[in-house]
Amino acid sequence: MAFPQKDRDRSIDSVVHSTVPYPNRHHVPSSDSVYGRTQRPPHDSDRSRTQEFSPYETMLKYARSNIDPDNREVVCGPLLNYRHMEEDRWNGSILIVTKQKGEIPRSSPTLLLRRSIDEVQLLEIRHKCDDGVNGKQRKENGNLSLWKDVLRRHDEAPFHVMIGGGDQIYNDEIYQSGPLLEWTKIEDSRERLRYQCSRELQQACDDWYLANYIRWYNTEPFASALCQIPSLNIWDDHDIINGFGSYARETMECPVFQTIGALAHKYYMLFQHHLPPTKSNSHIHDHEPYIADPRPEPQYVLGTELGPYIAAHSHSIFTRLGARMTFLGVDARTERTRERTNYPETYDRLLSRVHEGLDAAARSDRPIRHLILLFGIPLAYPPLTWLETAFEGSAGRSFQRLSLKLAIGENAINRFDGAIELLDDLNDHYTSTSHQDERRYLIERFQSICAAHSVRATILSGDVHLAAVGRFFTKHKGHIPEIEADFRFMTNIISSAIVNQPPPEAVAKLISHADKIRELNAETEETLFRIFREDSRDSKREPKGTAVAMPRRNFTIITENSPNNRGRDTHGFKLSLRQFLAKHGHRPLHLAEANAGIRHIAASEQHGKGNDGSLDCLIIMDLQLNEFRTDWNSNDEFFKFTRGRFIVDEAENVRKRQIRFDLNRLASVAADSIGAAQCISIKKYPDGMSNKVFLMTMGDGREVVAKVPNPNAGVPHFTTASEVATMDFARKVLNTPVPCVYAWNSQGKSHPVGAEFIIMDKTKGVPLSHVWDTMKLPQKLQVILAMARLQKQWLSVSFSYYGSLYYARDVQPPADNHYVKDGKAVRDSEFAIGPATGRDWFDAGRSDLDIERGPWASLTQYLQAIGTRERKAIQSLKAPKQIALFCGPKLYRPNTEKKNTALGWYQQVVNALIPKDTAITRPLLWHDDLHDDNVFVDPDNPEKITGIIDWQSSHISPLFNHHPDPAFIGWDGLEPETLDLAPRPKLSGLSPEERSAAIHEYTVQNMFIGWRKLMHAKNPDLYRVVDFRKTAAFGLIFLAHRMFEYGEAHFQSLLVDLKDTWADLPAVPSDVPFPFDFSEADVERIKRDSDAAVAGTELVAAVKETMGDLWPDKGFVKHEQYYACKAALDEVKGQILEQLAETDEERAEYERYWPFE
Repeated sequence: MAFPQKDRDRSIDSVVHSTVPYPNRHHVPSSDSVYGRTQRPPHDSDRSRTQEFSPYETMLKYARSNIDPDNREVVCGPLLNYRHMEEDRWNGSILIVTKQKGEIPRSSPTLLLRRSIDEVQLLEIRHKCDDGVNGKQRKENGNLSLWKDVLRRHDEAPFHVMIGGGDQIYNDEIYQSGPLLEWTKIEDSRERLRYQCSRELQQACDDWYLANYIRWYNTEPFASALCQIPSLNIWDDHDIINGFGSYARETMECPVFQTIGALAHKYYMLFQHHLPPTKSNSHIHDHEPYIADPRPEPQYVLGTELGPYIAAHSHSIFTRLGARMTFLGVDARTERTRERTNYPETYDRLLSRVHEGLDAAARSDRPIRHLILLFGIPLAYPPLTWLETAFEGSAGRSFQRLSLKLAIGENAINRFDGAIELLDDLNDHYTSTSHQDERRYLIERFQSICAAHSVRATILSGDVHLAAVGRFFTKHKGHIPEIEADFRFMTNIISSAIVNQPPPEAVAKLISHADKIRELNAETEETLFRIFREDSRDSKREPKGTAVAMPRRNFTIITENSPNNRGRDTHGFKLSLRQFLAKHGHRPLHLAEANAGIRHIAASEQHGKGNDGSLDCLIIMDLQLNEFRTDWNSNDEFFKFTRGRFIVDEAENVRKRQIRFDLNRLASVAADSIGAAQCISIKKYPDGMSNKVFLMTMGDGREVVAKVPNPNAGVPHFTTASEVATMDFARKVLNTPVPCVYAWNSQGKSHPVGAEFIIMDKTKGVPLSHVWDTMKLPQKLQVILAMARLQKQWLSVSFSYYGSLYYARDVQPPADNHYVKDGKAVRDSEFAIGPATGRDWFDAGRSDLDIERGPWASLTQYLQAIGTRERKAIQSLKAPKQIALFCGPKLYRPNTEKKNTALGWYQQVVNALIPKDTAITRPLLWHDDLHDDNVFVDPDNPEKITGIIDWQSSHISPLFNHHPDPAFIGWDGLEPETLDLAPRPKLSGLSPEERSAAIHEYTVQNMFIGWRKLMHAKNPDLYRVVDFRKTAAFGLIFLAHRMFEYGEAHFQSLLVDLKDTWADLPAVPSDVPFPFDFSEADVERIKRDSDAAVAGTELVAAVKETMGDLWPDKGFVKHEQYYACKAALDEVKGQILEQLAETDEERAEYERYWPFE
């Protein structure tokens, strides 16, 4: 089971306040329940997380291990329940179900949690019809997806209360496959009515109800919601069995129905209200269970008499929700019959209690502005009396006879009284013929309350398994009333079911057809609101429903726009007045309803951020699984490299950047990872050189990024595993904003997706590349300062080994695995150092080498391993084509012998090259690719860095190996010799274009120098890296890293020069001579090779300058430039052959080294 995340932002004083007698034993052997009663203040207006407190944390701790402090086995819970408010305190209870032996505890403590509080903003979730109706549906993971969304939203902005409108559990299987199945199969209806419940059957039914509650209340993610969000519930028929209360009287009074009514009530009160069994619902068995004395609680309004079919008083709830809102949940099931929902005397008691509560609030300093009414079944809903009449008339009776004789339409006939199955649902409705007068009476009484107390009433309902919004309002009579002053205006939010299957689209169309503007009485009209529009992501797609009814799984979020808020940002939200104030009840009746639907401000990030005291109601809907089903696998473009063309080894470069996998499955994994129902859109970002990245949009509008590494991305498993752990470490330890990972897989071959992947959130903000050119210089300097602060964080943590970072479970952690933060050793069992994943360990085929990849305890081991790696690559791999320098007879010609010689020399002198300054040799984790597409900033405040992405190949190596300067600064000129700013350019005589270029170069150069000055002041260790990277020692180490591709000529030349400064190297003892004795011939040859290599690189530089944007950097070119680039290269090749090749042999040699196709 998942539990709330801890939040230590606030200190909470929790003390034992008092003890109250409370039973904790069922009469079922071996099971009992433990109650903890709490008093909790509501959240502050910032909607901070649910605060943890010591006793509750203890309960969670033992619930995790399924053992409580007294060695009892926890079988269900903890379950939170909201009770009532006393001044500024919220009172609640916690239920834990355990198994135990021994004495029964008679009481448990009340906890008082103290915290300073002002007026608060309420944020609540409204749900209904939770459980599936049969075992088959329970096996479908999709029907729980909205509960995952509830938890995600709760984590972002905690809900204060979770309102259940009935059918929190489905108990229908007790007669479909449970202990009452044999009774249900009795064909003779009179025999069924006479059937007596044996003691064994009663016990079996009792056990079944308990087991079903434990099953469903342990089902994730519903269970996690119950233990994090206090609930407030009324019940409906499925909490007992389908249609209970609306069958014929003889059916309702039969012994079996009396038994299940009593048992369902007992467990409803126990699990959903945390109230003990009463004598009225515990007399089923011969033995007497433990019964506590009733303890009155102020939130309950009890019915005036026992129910007609359940020997208990109805328990309606009247309680305050926050500073300006009160709640009335009507128990419309305990007293229900086919002809009546509640006793008139119960209504009088309820309404009297509401009057008293509103009067008392008005006399206080916190008057009530909103009255929330909860009815399990809608009040503002189209009547289906014609269908009701048909089912009860001759047509319905004919269908019943036909069904019994021919066994057709068997499921359409209920087994209890032989009536058509849907008839009990129709009889349940307040709009049914038998309940019309009762409904009118209720609405008129509530209208009177609104008028008398100047409050707005909003009705919450469900039951019908679709989303809709009904309204009552004053009849127009030729003019438009002021809605703000219309006490008859009531909105009925109809929201169900969050789990159970929605009806077919035809039902929504039937409701739409039946929905007309109807008269409740001479002063009041009613209708459904046309709130649903076309899908915002595709204006051509019509919703699978109607404008007034949407058959989807759904729940509703209700948030008060608290007067304590600062007000919400309405920038970008425009109210359309088309159809506004129309004389048509289906359309908006006041300004706040304009644009109601997915484009409304309440459906945006500004939900609940207003300050006018109104309520934002947001219906969250699941998408039908087959509505947007797309075969993503059929689009080959998703799997190909489509960014451009290669002019060097195109076939091979394309091959290692293409990957086939199951994108449909990946989309499903992505949706499931964030609790969404389904991915409805996939957009492929431009191909990277090593990865495919997709933007996946879910049906609820949320977006995630999916990253799939290409075959050339690195060593399988290690590359992905290290990237995920590195991002997590960067967030937790380095305080760096990085994407949050929701799901990942590093075992591509064994996963159904068929590839490694990372599912992460979409980084907030925009890439720096989108705004850098338009930013003012002070803003750019602020970004540079922010980057310096991040690098200071990175400098504060060093490691015990060189390599790469992983979760400890993914590698074998080395001995003494730890990191050092701010001078203190930290041994974190979550992370471990493992094999290196830097690009130099897998580029150009190195990932296929059988070599040691670390981790290494010493810098010497690390640097020697680099030499061994390069030697192995030279021996085993095909040499890559060179584009860093042109080669040929009059240019440098690389060969294996020279490379191996250079590596041999490197491994002999490497210890002498290591600097003595441990500040720049210590193992550090770094992001070495800080270009402007990997740095994200706030578009409204671009100097604020919101994220750093692409941590693939980030590794732990000596600080001097890492790039000290962020690439986004854009300086590619000469290394500045000092920290003095560059002089202003002379602009006289320059053309406008030349002036602009000179000013730009001057600005960028001085910005880079400013960065270095900042580094020198704030991160001096990093500035020492800059100094070391100017030395020959670093040049030799650097060239050794890439000896397989290039560098041996320059390496040998540097080594010859090193002879003159050998004694100056800090690591060389004074008595150790230079280890090589180069002859004059050696020096001449090395100089000749070096000059030839310089000539080759200078020729490349000249060609790059000539070709400009057509130059194929790393052999890659955009599609639209491919043929122009080829033509330009052909011309360059011709010039080289013409000017440098003197013989056919030399011409052939140049042809052989020419890298381009």
